[in-house]
Amino acid sequence: MKLYVLDCGTLFMDEQVLAPGKNNATAMHKDRPAQWVMAPVTAYLVEFPGGYALYDTGLHEDTLKTHAPEQNQDGASTFVATKEMFFPERLRHLGLGPDDITHVVQSHLHTDHAGYMYLFKNAETIVNEDEFTMGLKNWALKADAGPYGRDDFGRFLEADLSFSLLGAEVKQYKIAEGITVFNFGPGHSFGNLGLFVELAGSGNYFIVSDALYNDYVIDRLPGFVYDSIGYLKTARFITQFAKEHDAMIVYGHNRDQFTGLVKSTEGFYE
Repeated sequence: MKLYVLDCGTLFMDEQVLAPGKNNATAMHKDRPAQWVMAPVTAYLVEFPGGYALYDTGLHEDTLKTHAPEQNQDGASTFVATKEMFFPERLRHLGLGPDDITHVVQSHLHTDHAGYMYLFKNAETIVNEDEFTMGLKNWALKADAGPYGRDDFGRFLEADLSFSLLGAEVKQYKIAEGITVFNFGPGHSFGNLGLFVELAGSGNYFIVSDALYNDYVIDRLPGFVYDSIGYLKTARFITQFAKEHDAMIVYGHNRDQFTGLVKSTEGFYE
């Protein structure tokens, strides 16, 4: 079994979104400036004897039309990526196409994670039920989309995907030996999923996406959260589970951690 780490571009935003309080002004540093920081956009591919499982599908290239620095001069975030960083190109580099993928696990449906979900028409697409229902409700009512991309929803609905929705009663969902989906429930968004991957040589990886941005917000709230109690409960669960299973937590937007990971253009974990 192999685990590939896909670099799908970079978001830039105020550090307070990812790590509130980390750079606050103090009595000795009253004029400390805000920090504009990098946050990786990521996805993960697991190759196993029965197929290929994806965890997240990156940010759609159309986002550059509104969130590229030159298009979004004063936005809350900007997005930078080269053509080869978009999800279809990352798969193509590995000799794969959408039809090769058997399972898609969407951590949640925010636009920086679900941009290319619509491509995988032959795969089982696994989503938290509340995330799906509430996101679709907002889309149908033309409510403020926030971090959900209206175009993303339009594309995957038109694609007629095969969904498996995990309700609150489903805590774990096994894809194959050594590949388990964890249903965290509400926290960062309406409903978040994680992926636990057990590799014979490299060890165990608990990929948690935005259920935990980084190790700074394990015991404090990040700048963007839907359910604060659910978030902190999930954070405690993730850290305890990782400790008990000797697993590396792979965070959602941890620039320093991501820099140190072997990317799909360089190799893989097995």
